[in-house]
Amino acid sequence: FRVRVVVIVLVKVMVYSFRVRVVVIVLVKVMVYSFRVRVVVRVLVKVLVYSFRVIVGVIVLVKVMVYSFRVRVVVRVLVKVMVYSFRVIVGVRVLVKVMVYSFRVRVVVIVLVKVMVYSFRVRVVVIVLVKV
Repeated sequence: FRVRVVVIVLVKVMVYSFRVRVVVIVLVKVMVYSFRVRVVVRVLVKVLVYSFRVIVGVIVLVKVMVYSFRVRVVVRVLVKVMVYSFRVIVGVRVLVKVMVYSFRVRVVVIVLVKVMVYSFRVRVVVIVLVKV
């Protein structure tokens, strides 16, 4: 009877130890799985942070491109204004030269008219003197 009891107790201990082993194995697997889950979660968080940084980088790049486009437009407008003002300056210089030239022409015309009037007077005087 004692042997039976001892055998039964030993069998129960073995079963219990087997169950403990199974539980320990399951716990180890759960710990490994939870570790893997933690690693995956960390990787996902890092990916999310990286993708957020990429999104922010893309937004910044788009803003820089828009700003550089606006700067290009402003530079083009400034260049056009500078070209236009240069043309205006050239036009003003040409107008001033034309005005100076037309003034000189007027002076020459006035001098020519005076010379013609003077020569006419001289002719009249010469004609009068010849007749006298």
